[in-house]
Amino acid sequence: MPKTHPDMIAFNRGIVSPLALARTDVAGIQLSAETMVNWLPKTLGPMRLRPGTKYLGCSRNHASAAWLEFVAATDETALIELTDGRMRVWIDDTLLTRPAVATSVSNGSFATSSGWSDASAHGATVSFGGSGLVLNAAPVGSLAKCTGTITVSGGDQDTEHGLAIHVTRGPVTFRAGSSAGADDHVRETILRTGRHSLAVTPTGDIHVTFMSGAGVDRIVGSIGIEAAGTVDLVAPWGASNLADVRFDQSADVMFVAAAGIRQQRIERRGTGRSWSLVDYRGDNGPFLTGRSADVELKPGARTGNTTITASGDFFADGHVGALIRIFHSGQHTEATLSKEGAWSDPWEVTGIDDGDERTFTVTRSGTWTGTLTLQRSYDGPDTGWNDTSTTYTANGSSDRSSDDDNVRLWFRVGFKEGEFSSGSVDVSVAYGGGGRTGIARITGRNSATSVDVEVLLPFSDTRFAANWQEGWWSDARGWPSAVDIFEGRLWWFGGTQLFASVSDDYHNFDDTTEGDAGPIVRSIGRGPVDRVRFALPLLRQVIGTAGSELTVRSSSFDQPLTPSNNSAKAISTQGAANVRALAIDTRGVYVQRSGERLFLLEYDPSAGDYQSIDLTLMAPEVLGSGVVGLAVQRHPETRVHCVLGDGRVAILTLHPAEEVTAWSLFETDGAVEAVAVLPGSPEDAVYYHVCRTIDGATVRYLERWADERDCNFSTYVHDGAEVSALTGLPFHDGMPVTVRDAAGTKVENLTVDGGAVTLSAAASFAALTPSGCGLADCEIACAGSATATLAGLSHLEDKAVVVWADGRDRSMDDADGVQATFTVAEGQIGLDEPVEQAVVGLPYEGRYVSGKLAYGAADGTALTMPKRVNRIGFVLADTHNNALRFGTSADVLDPLPRGIVHDRRALDPADDPTVFASLDQVAMTIPGHWGADPRLHLTARAPRPVTVMAAVPAVTTKSRA
Repeated sequence: MPKTHPDMIAFNRGIVSPLALARTDVAGIQLSAETMVNWLPKTLGPMRLRPGTKYLGCSRNHASAAWLEFVAATDETALIELTDGRMRVWIDDTLLTRPAVATSVSNGSFATSSGWSDASAHGATVSFGGSGLVLNAAPVGSLAKCTGTITVSGGDQDTEHGLAIHVTRGPVTFRAGSSAGADDHVRETILRTGRHSLAVTPTGDIHVTFMSGAGVDRIVGSIGIEAAGTVDLVAPWGASNLADVRFDQSADVMFVAAAGIRQQRIERRGTGRSWSLVDYRGDNGPFLTGRSADVELKPGARTGNTTITASGDFFADGHVGALIRIFHSGQHTEATLSKEGAWSDPWEVTGIDDGDERTFTVTRSGTWTGTLTLQRSYDGPDTGWNDTSTTYTANGSSDRSSDDDNVRLWFRVGFKEGEFSSGSVDVSVAYGGGGRTGIARITGRNSATSVDVEVLLPFSDTRFAANWQEGWWSDARGWPSAVDIFEGRLWWFGGTQLFASVSDDYHNFDDTTEGDAGPIVRSIGRGPVDRVRFALPLLRQVIGTAGSELTVRSSSFDQPLTPSNNSAKAISTQGAANVRALAIDTRGVYVQRSGERLFLLEYDPSAGDYQSIDLTLMAPEVLGSGVVGLAVQRHPETRVHCVLGDGRVAILTLHPAEEVTAWSLFETDGAVEAVAVLPGSPEDAVYYHVCRTIDGATVRYLERWADERDCNFSTYVHDGAEVSALTGLPFHDGMPVTVRDAAGTKVENLTVDGGAVTLSAAASFAALTPSGCGLADCEIACAGSATATLAGLSHLEDKAVVVWADGRDRSMDDADGVQATFTVAEGQIGLDEPVEQAVVGLPYEGRYVSGKLAYGAADGTALTMPKRVNRIGFVLADTHNNALRFGTSADVLDPLPRGIVHDRRALDPADDPTVFASLDQVAMTIPGHWGADPRLHLTARAPRPVTVMAAVPAVTTKSRA
């Protein structure tokens, strides 16, 4: 009977499929596990009882939620909570709230002009009524402006106020200050269509200003002071849309896409106390290449707020918000000029001066005094303007001809500086040459043949025209399903199309932009492309559809994508599930369309493109219940958190360079529904949204993983000359610790500062254990004066909980080894003695079952041969005296034996609170029996820490003879 002592020195192989357990010929299989639940493998090799979770609060009305990671900088982060029709913001693990104030806004709905002043200039107008504040600056260069004062009483001064502003048709310009016209409270900013919550801390009254220089109606629906409590913004996403949300971010703006919902912008201002949720809108595209119905369209006016009429039924309710572009032959310009420096839109003159090809007519009307000058440019419509000899000082109509045959010229008319006196002149220019495109946005539907519009780019004529295009995006045509930022462009993906903005101009899709900076609009390619499931900006733009993964690439790897140099090529036909994909450096991870496999996107130089690599190849069952959420943690390890449909989380510890692809499972008392990760230091912040049953009710809590340093419970031991300070504690900096004497009796509670603690009295022996605990779920800290009653636990009502207090586990085992717990009643529990610092949470158990111990055969493989594990030795770290249990069967498990001395401390009695920094345990008897397939079973119980660095079983295998 050969004997062997195989060393299980690495637990970083993770779970392997039961179908692969017999493949002992494959490197790493023998070190893999059949079960690894609530154990967390480390890249270096050990495994430890996974961190617990800290209770932060609940989602709105305990509803299902999507969580968006908002990262303005690595140290300026927020978590965006989306529920059914609402958005809330979590900052530093706390919901954004406003304090109670008595301040109010009189006539905040703008029903009348009461309390508001019209400060408009140069012919612009401000009006009030049922729709709110309407600003219109029709004259060129005019400004519509409305001001008001919000009275703040002395008791509310120096207290934060939340200005709740609803812009129903934006954008408008806004400022708020401590005096008229000032912006020291809210710097002048653009408020787009949507909801705004702006933080102001007034030292006196608040002076607010709304402005617009647009020649169409801009409407503010209301302004008010937010009530005390959570900031809660109305959002367009319903409960059924939350799984579809995709997002990317640039500085303080997050761009959000969801299939079937208009794109949105989430905006952060200032120090992060002001937030907005607004529509993403472009004013110049993208447009379809041709008309989408066999009708002609006719604008009601060239500028302003007007209508568009169709020659037949075309307009549907879903067209509201859509763009319409109409081309008319000829160039006709209208402008109202009422100030110096105001100019009409330019018109382009071409052809020869034969048959009036270069003749245009300028008509003036109105009551005005001044001199209008006609200017021309050879350079283009934006620069190079010079005076002509033609000026106008009275109303009338005048023809003007340009004799520069075959030369492209641009003309405009307006008041030069110092040449306007008073009044307002309406200028109309008619030129039959060339053509012009006008653009309007539909603001309302009157019938199938008529809609209300706001003109964004003036129309050249008001005749019916057959040359028109509808915008790509609307409720009628659909909205993009994915978004990212790549190579200085904002990319949207919808249906079979991709849309990339003008370079460095995220709202610009003007297809007349010349050169490589122009927008990119193209179809994606072959196969089922009903929806783009993800977009990843890696070394190349990678997109995933239901049928394939594609890269958008130029003709050369280092060349940027341009309108004339781009193509979409399939790199894989795995297809993607409706789960966001995520980047890991230059790699990416995505869920295959079955929902049960995770793939790595990795650039392959030999293939010249990205390839899909199956990360679940050795453990295909681990995601068997389907992935519903995904997040990547980078520090202290790279881990991919895959939320499963059954409420567990499959965690992949990934380090390709070290060939570490280790799966483990997270289980808790409840079901994890979503995950998010924010960057942090020294560790990333991992958040789970967990559905639990508390006191018979369904609740949903936001919980954060404890930092791993909070789970380092090693007892610090000093035995020697009397000292008044204990040093060398950098990994415990900022943590509360408990000081004990040689007998294990608590001396005092202290906090590590600068890697050291100062004792109240010098001692020759002291032992430190952390007073806090990161090894319980849904935990909260209870600190204060000594008490045996721990309150504030209503979020765990009627639950059995464990307690770590003043440096030790208070949930000791009974005579049968069953862990004792405390049941929360009326939001509290009682201990048998007072404690000063305690952490209370739900217990969980780590379960590990090794692969086949096919060792020690003298004549071939040990598979199917009778064998027995007689003894086992452990190398442990950060391990509680009574944490680890082991055996060859889940039914019979032994604790570490009592009476073993290590570091002058004995593993005896069972309630000894010692947590050993390291423990090389000598081989000991292990309960077991002869069989063909004995396994190593290990369990650990929160809140007792344990880290297994190595296990060395003694395996005896019977010969086949």
